[in-house]
Amino acid sequence: MRNVAVIGGGLTGLTCAYRLIQKGFAVDVFELQDALGGLCRSFSFHNEKIPYSPHQFFRQDLYLLGLINEFSLPIYWGTSVAAIYDGNTNRSFRLTSPTDILNFSILSPIDRLKLGLFAARLRLAKITGEKYNNLSRENAASWLRRETNDTICRNFFEPLLFNKFSIPLAHLSAEWIATRLREELGTGRVWGYIDGGMQSLIDELESRISLHNKIYTSCSVRKIQIERRQVRAIEFVQGKKLEKKKYSAIVSTVPIPQLLSAVDSFPADFQSRMSSIDYSPYIGAVILCSQKLTKYHVSYYVNSDIGGINEFTNFYRRHEKHIIYVFKYLNNSDRLWDKDDISIEAAYRNTLFRAYGQFRIDRMLIVREKYASPVFGINYPQAVPPIVTPIKGLYLAGMFSVYPKERNLDSAVMAGEKAAEIIAKYN
Repeated sequence: MRNVAVIGGGLTGLTCAYRLIQKGFAVDVFELQDALGGLCRSFSFHNEKIPYSPHQFFRQDLYLLGLINEFSLPIYWGTSVAAIYDGNTNRSFRLTSPTDILNFSILSPIDRLKLGLFAARLRLAKITGEKYNNLSRENAASWLRRETNDTICRNFFEPLLFNKFSIPLAHLSAEWIATRLREELGTGRVWGYIDGGMQSLIDELESRISLHNKIYTSCSVRKIQIERRQVRAIEFVQGKKLEKKKYSAIVSTVPIPQLLSAVDSFPADFQSRMSSIDYSPYIGAVILCSQKLTKYHVSYYVNSDIGGINEFTNFYRRHEKHIIYVFKYLNNSDRLWDKDDISIEAAYRNTLFRAYGQFRIDRMLIVREKYASPVFGINYPQAVPPIVTPIKGLYLAGMFSVYPKERNLDSAVMAGEKAAEIIAKYN
């Protein structure tokens, strides 16, 4: 039987493994953490399962919905209302539709109208399926200035998107930002969520994969062994024991820097291409409390030291506690990453107290991800990692490969499914 190793037990890796098993492959999954799922996992609090991250989705997320429906998991559909919170004025502005922009008093009436018309054009582009391939070599700042004006770019887009991604607009791809804005403005207010959280989907995948195949957790892949430009084996450590196992194919779903540390024989041009990809770290928080901070589901922050908050139970009201997620992406020079969790908890608490007054926090959990997202810069289109690598039998799958599509759960499932199709074709 053809045997495949899948490195990474997140949603992409588990989807890929599951589909390969359906196609007749024997599959082993290797996961560094002690449990599968990454940020799709949940933790327990007073007999409740609380997700580490809020994973909602949309009706057009067909890859994800196909997998959810395959397992007959119940879906909750609810209404999402978004806002922008300005730290300078301590005010929130509803921002769910282009017409909401007309009340965004930080901008002049004329600039509000221009921004509203721009948002309407993006929403129309979503309906018509317009692509932005012509923007692949342009930076986001120049494109947004051309589409709106300098004032709107400086007072709205630059603080909003820098707070969210911690990367200056001039360093980001216009194609990616345009696609992302189009997706967010074109999705409407109806979002979906699996009752029981994404942990339910992870559990279903795990149970089917582990039925006749091996899943290694708390397992560090040290090296992908290659001979004559063809994969041969994986060297891994579980516990304190170094082991080696042979495979006819290997698919890596981990971030590119982790892959490069396990492979030392890529051709020079491919190595250089992959090494050019930077990543943004992420430090978020899960907060459990007894009161709402706002009436909104998601609040994007400007002029603040966090990216925003997701008041999850303003959307999904079936938890006993009120659940708030703080989200913040960092750049590689941000020293926040080096601080301990206690310091970060204090900083996030102070930011929220300044915005909303003091409130009781029953629990706060800091969530870190060193390689949370590739930096989609103006040169990223030339560096997009391919599924098929120059090493025979070595394949890549991840949200990094579905550029410029929105980086979300649907992208993760799509990446796993497409990789499984290609691996089956070549093996």
